[in-house]
Amino acid sequence: MVKYFYFLMLFGLSFSCQVQDIERYNSDFSGEWRTDPFYSPSAGDTVRNYFTVDGRDSGFGIGCNLDCSFCDCLSFFVGRIRFNTSNNSIQIGGTVNQILQVKEEPFINEQGIWELKLEELSYFKFN
Repeated sequence: MVKYFYFLMLFGLSFSCQVQDIERYNSDFSGEWRTDPFYSPSAGDTVRNYFTVDGRDSGFGIGCNLDCSFCDCLSFFVGRIRFNTSNNSIQIGGTVNQILQVKEEPFINEQGIWELKLEELSYFKFN
């Protein structure tokens, strides 16, 4: 029984080291991000996605109003964002309802603008 307990403790510690707050993992994620406008058949209009990394006040909006962060979004998730280094994914909030694959971590692109890629979309830092 004691060996089983130690195994669980070791497994838990190794797993917890792979998941951490995104700002602690890479502070370049901090800030406000958005996609270029795109047509969404679900919304029946041109929209953009928003992604804000700011501790507990972080959020991710899908299919939002073009000129208003997180307004009239088709889907909206809030809460602390955690980064999983084992599979390069992020989890938003306390549930596993919204997990996104990080294709490219924040970098400065050829135009001198901060960019990151989540799933297949590019997000650009603004404000």
